[in-house]
Amino acid sequence: MFETVLQPVLEAMLVAWKPSLAISSYFLLLFVAGELLYRVMQLPTEHTRKLSHMGAGVAIMSFPWLFDHWAPVVLLSLAFPILATCGFPFLLLLLRGSNSCFLFRRF
Repeated sequence: MFETVLQPVLEAMLVAWKPSLAISSYFLLLFVAGELLYRVMQLPTEHTRKLSHMGAGVAIMSFPWLFDHWAPVVLLSLAFPILATCGFPFLLLLLRGSNSCFLFRRF
């Protein structure tokens, strides 16, 4: 029973590996650019956060053209919180408090 239910999902994941890799790379570059703007150019946290959110919105608007199935979108959506809670070292750099940072606040 599970083979028939999961087969379309697995096939969709295999077909969408190139767009998934492209979107993941884009988000990684977006985070690196935000960190560089914050650390090197000393822009306020709120500005770099807003730029990151706008850049992410642009990428997410392309999802209907990149993906034919919901499975890759769900996987990409779950990747960031899973990596952030598991302590992926690069994402820990993003935990740099701001006025609007409620979910990931350092104690």
